[in-house]
Amino acid sequence: MKRGTDLSGKMQGNLQAREVLQMLQDYPIREYPEEEIVDPKDKKKKDDKTKKKKRKKEPPFPLPDWALELDAVKRQIQLVTQLQKNAKELELD
Repeated sequence: MKRGTDLSGKMQGNLQAREVLQMLQDYPIREYPEEEIVDPKDKKKKDDKTKKKKRKKEPPFPLPDWALELDAVKRQIQLVTQLQKNAKELELD
């Protein structure tokens, strides 16, 4: 009975770890625009930048349902750290 309980706990932990890993892999990667280096001594570049057209607004970054609330994200982070601590017991790769 004890061995069965241990195996059941390991299986549940392993399944949780796989679910969390899949959620993190599905999370889209954010791409940030490169920052332009501004030289304060060069006045020509300042004039060119003021003449540039305004860019269209980009749509907001799509967040998964589980990441909409900060508390939910914190819970997922705590779960990941707990699973990492128990990685040997759960036989995670």
